[in-house]
Amino acid sequence: MTLAEMIKALKRLDPRIPVYKLANPHSYRGYHEQLAFEIDSSLTMEAGILLDICEKLLGSTLHGYKGGVYTIKDSTPVWIAEYGNTGRPLEAIQEDGNIILGEDD
Repeated sequence: MTLAEMIKALKRLDPRIPVYKLANPHSYRGYHEQLAFEIDSSLTMEAGILLDICEKLLGSTLHGYKGGVYTIKDSTPVWIAEYGNTGRPLEAIQEDGNIILGEDD
């Protein structure tokens, strides 16, 4: 899922629906120019808040895990991974706010 696809999925949801809390957007360890979020499945936030965070990321820059500066675009892939670790790609956000992850990296 790209950031644009994530934003589109979040826009389809009621802004008050709870979704997993995706926190600490950062450069993905596996591909430094790509975006990763950390997840805490014990916490939730509303879809509207996560949408706002994602929209603010568009056009912003992140420092690469091993250096460099990368601009976050609508075509930037999104991963779920702790900082400094590889993880799994975000595949979908369901209507009930649950997320689907792809295969391990």
